[in-house]
Amino acid sequence: MAGIAALFVSARSLKAIGLAVWLASFVLLAGLVSFAVTLQGRETVRESVAFGMADVYRLIGSLDTAFDEMARMVTGTPCGTFYMRQMRRVAFLPDGLSEFFHIEDGRVICTLSAEHLEVAHDLGPPDFVREGALETRFWLDRDLGFTGLPGTIGTIAQRGPFGTVIPPERVTLNLPPWIVAEAVLVAPDGRWWHRAGNRHVHQDVLIVGPGLSWSDAGGPAVRRTTCDRDGHYCISTRIHLTDFVAHRPIVIALVVIFAILGASWIARVVRVLIRRYWSFEARFLRKFDAASLLCAYQPILEMKTGAIAGCEVLVRWRDVDDSIVYPDEFLPIVARHGLMRRLTALLVARAASELGETLGPDVRLQVNVNIFPSELDAAGIEAAFRPLRALADRFTVALEVIESDALPLERVQREIEILRQAGYRIYLDDFGTGYSTIRHVAALDIDGVKLDKAFAMAPDGTVMAEMLQHAVCMVRSAGRKIVVEGVETATRLEQLRGQADRVDYVQGYHVCRPLDIAGFAAFLEERRTESASEDRRAA
Repeated sequence: MAGIAALFVSARSLKAIGLAVWLASFVLLAGLVSFAVTLQGRETVRESVAFGMADVYRLIGSLDTAFDEMARMVTGTPCGTFYMRQMRRVAFLPDGLSEFFHIEDGRVICTLSAEHLEVAHDLGPPDFVREGALETRFWLDRDLGFTGLPGTIGTIAQRGPFGTVIPPERVTLNLPPWIVAEAVLVAPDGRWWHRAGNRHVHQDVLIVGPGLSWSDAGGPAVRRTTCDRDGHYCISTRIHLTDFVAHRPIVIALVVIFAILGASWIARVVRVLIRRYWSFEARFLRKFDAASLLCAYQPILEMKTGAIAGCEVLVRWRDVDDSIVYPDEFLPIVARHGLMRRLTALLVARAASELGETLGPDVRLQVNVNIFPSELDAAGIEAAFRPLRALADRFTVALEVIESDALPLERVQREIEILRQAGYRIYLDDFGTGYSTIRHVAALDIDGVKLDKAFAMAPDGTVMAEMLQHAVCMVRSAGRKIVVEGVETATRLEQLRGQADRVDYVQGYHVCRPLDIAGFAAFLEERRTESASEDRRAA
């Protein structure tokens, strides 16, 4: 889970996510528009095929009408004069059919063009038979030379004793240039014959199948076949999308522009939502609980004895990606949302649990916890510090008041008196910066002052390094204990040892870095072992 969360926390990952969202949105939008265009193309095909099928239905209707009229009107002796006159009357019908035969046993006996044949023309077996109430036989693309029309090709249809010549089918498709089509005649056994349009289109549909697929032209194509109600006349269409692109550049350009603009807008909205949801403040507020808060313990060294007299409890927060965040990043959020009391309560509860369970029962320490002036309420502090106060026989609680704003001295003094009477020790933290003044040190009934680490960390010879001595003198003159933090070098520690009568405690990286509870317990045990060894050597 932390690995997934890290993707949304990292700025580099957010860029990658934004790009991925843009690409996905572009593909989606382009696909939706393309789908709409495809639907429009299908509608165009449907209308064009319906127009072409109308020609087929007219031809079939004309053929059925002609045979019905022959059966009704031609009643004379076959191939006789009256018989031929009756057939000519049918031939004058405005249906496009003008050549009729009389057929017996599969042989043409007479025709309108050649009248009575000297030798009957054997048609042979039909190419296919259309079943129905009246069976119709078809001979496709036959030479009509026996009718007196040499070199003429036509399709012969027979129903009963009558036959006719179907001229080459004129199927009007009226398709745009990016759609190719073929009209075919299909036999019941699956054989088919080209009747109009572009050859091999129907074969392509038979081989590849209808729908969207990769075409032999090197691009996607949409194929479809539509047949009449008997399934004999069919029109197959094929749309190459590459042809569509070539014939509709403006449409494609508009699709691309729409997809780019839409994808950019979606990606921007998604990035804003992700940043808003995964911003540091939002993450912190969602995960601000006891499980995410960590305690770090920085030892405090007593100058006179050299022993570890206590520790300062520092708060850390575990981010959703398992990284550790220091308080300078999240304390402003805590203050802005009025969560300082809750933070203190959670921190104290965790510290009490870890210190009480991990350290031995013989360990006595002063436990320093930072609080803001806004939290300096005796009743609220007593409630928040109850878990640690329950271990009063082992741990003394010291409150380090962070002077982040001006102190209302009367109220603060009143609360300090109540807290000191209850057994708390009170220190002013970060003296020498912000709102802290020597007036506060003198006016408030506090136990001590912690000098800001800027004094101890200043290089030798600088103004800040010189001011360390003056700050110590001022605080000592007010009768307060002094804690110097930020001691990071052996040289600075030795300098402060020379003032052991004035500096009570020190802390800093040279003494020890902040440790988790296991590290802090090990550090105390190591110091105890070293102290015991020194005592034995001294003895």
